[in-house]
Amino acid sequence: MKLHHIGMNVNSLERSKEFYQAHFGFEEEMFLKWGSENIMFLKKGDCRLELIEESGEGGSTCAFLHIALEADDLE
Repeated sequence: MKLHHIGMNVNSLERSKEFYQAHFGFEEEMFLKWGSENIMFLKKGDCRLELIEESGEGGSTCAFLHIALEADDLE
């Protein structure tokens, strides 16, 4: 089992992307919209961050962090 990504809520995808690119060398890997969320994955080597921005008035002000793991075999 290995780490797939670390996800976190952010207030601004663009500001967060600029921060992680300028200070840590991350590059944008993928952007998608899912419901009211704008989601961006940044990658540097084997390290991947998922930035989640709520859009619209119903956006969450609650900060959260999640860790996703990847398994080669579920047995």
